[in-house]
Amino acid sequence: FGFLAQQFKTEMQDPLDKPPSLQKTIQRIQETIYSFFKANSRLVWRGCAISLQEIFENCFPVKSAPVLGYQSAAHFIFDPLLSMLTAGTNPVQMQGASFCIKYLIEYFLDQRESASADLQLEMIDIVEKLHQPLLQSTTKYQVDNESQLGTIQTLIERLGIRVVVTEQYNHMDGLVKLCLKATGQLSKPPQKRAAYDLIAVLGENLK
Repeated sequence: FGFLAQQFKTEMQDPLDKPPSLQKTIQRIQETIYSFFKANSRLVWRGCAISLQEIFENCFPVKSAPVLGYQSAAHFIFDPLLSMLTAGTNPVQMQGASFCIKYLIEYFLDQRESASADLQLEMIDIVEKLHQPLLQSTTKYQVDNESQLGTIQTLIERLGIRVVVTEQYNHMDGLVKLCLKATGQLSKPPQKRAAYDLIAVLGENLK
């Protein structure tokens, strides 16, 4: 799917749609990508994440423009993944969604620093609009898999403690409780390691 996005860009339209629609075609592709999350394979999840990134990068020239009712192209790609975390019905699917969220957040942050001037401004706006819904979903729904914890760690390292403590929100208590939960006896070693790493980053940034 990523290769198709690279080749066809805004012309990636299913001719069966009347009229052909880039947005509807991508929406169906997204649904197919999500079906692979159940594979419980980081290799498969990585392929899914790369495909989503390539679709975002190649098929939407204006990243901040609304898409099918979503606030922007970034939200069109990102929000369905976030919804899988709030649904909480399939732990493996949630892990796949979290893996893709981490990959995309790192991509957005990298583009924020290295892209062209115009794209940098768009990416700064995108990151600022995404990190609070991500923090809220993580703490409210107790999403404590290693990718999700790693995403929060990356946001703090790159943007500072302000993503955790703002004038409107304070996620500190929720994150500490989440990390303690993730270090319990039933947690797997990678999950525990991610929790300890996040606690360490929180401590360093609160000095």
